[in-house]
Amino acid sequence: MNFLGLAIDYIVVQVGEFTNIEGETALVDDTSGEIQWSGGWAVKRDYQLRGNCSLPTFPYSPNNTRPDTPKFLTTFFPHGNSTHSSAKAGDSFQFLFSGTSVAVYGVSPGSTATDDWELNMTFDIDGNKANQSYTASLQNGVVAPHFEYFSATLSQGSHTLTATIVNAAGNVLPSAQIDYITYAPDFGTPHDRPMFPVPSSSFSASSTASNVPSSSSTMSGKKVAGGVIGGGVVAGIIGLVGLVAVAWLLRSRMNKKHAAQQEQIEREARLVAPEPFLAPSSPMSRREKTLSSNPPLSGAGGISVAGSSASQAPTMREGFGEASGSVDERVRQLQIEMEGLRHQVHSRGSFPSTAPPAYTDSGPVED
Repeated sequence: MNFLGLAIDYIVVQVGEFTNIEGETALVDDTSGEIQWSGGWAVKRDYQLRGNCSLPTFPYSPNNTRPDTPKFLTTFFPHGNSTHSSAKAGDSFQFLFSGTSVAVYGVSPGSTATDDWELNMTFDIDGNKANQSYTASLQNGVVAPHFEYFSATLSQGSHTLTATIVNAAGNVLPSAQIDYITYAPDFGTPHDRPMFPVPSSSFSASSTASNVPSSSSTMSGKKVAGGVIGGGVVAGIIGLVGLVAVAWLLRSRMNKKHAAQQEQIEREARLVAPEPFLAPSSPMSRREKTLSSNPPLSGAGGISVAGSSASQAPTMREGFGEASGSVDERVRQLQIEMEGLRHQVHSRGSFPSTAPPAYTDSGPVED
């Protein structure tokens, strides 16, 4: 027969910073920075632990002794599918907490291929040391998760748990495979969790704490800092967005100011730019009009000027398309020539105006 169903092992609930956790159990995964590791612990991942299981009979029979108890093969995984594993004497870990009980769980330490193995560890709580020995008889022939390595009931207050591997023996060496720690907190909410000092230098945070995602935990101590960290992250994001917005506004204003200045410069340049002289559509006459050096004398003693008075000004022999400097030079030359013309007119006016002697037809004059 084939059976399909769902078996619930345990439930983990992630709580908020101000959630009431009185009477609950907190779970701290092996990848949490709250557990400090010393020695050569290795992180083991991707477990696939196979084992035989059976469903309870209906009506329920103690120990499933009824012959029709359905059995099936299943796959087990540790919490978060990772453990810290070591078989080396002297390797240890430390955990600081505030509560009334504590327990250490993991994957069972030995192989099912042989019974010839033994693992010994010590667990020290506030200076009170307990020795623990693990053999094949404790595994019931399977390698499975949620194996209890240690548990203790404590008085209320802050405590320090230090676990150390004493020795591992056997043809196939067993390993301490630590998966998670649980404890009963003695504070009302994660926000009220006490702050603990940094452990001694011989202990270091899990080398994989930043690489392996932390699993959700029931009132886990790491969630206490989670609220503070989350608030800091949100505040940092808001601050970053604000800085970007301010930078964008400043840049926009600078661009507008620069564009206005550029437009003002171009407008002023258009106002002061010289307009070029354009040549007339009909070229000027290039006939030279000059004054007679010996103009004829009028009978009245006046001065007769060749051509009309309007033609006395010298003609300009070049077009109006010249630069403004050339125009100024021609104007000065014109003024000089006009001054010379006035001087000549004045000089002619000072000549005597007596009439020439009259001629007669009376014949030759005698000597």
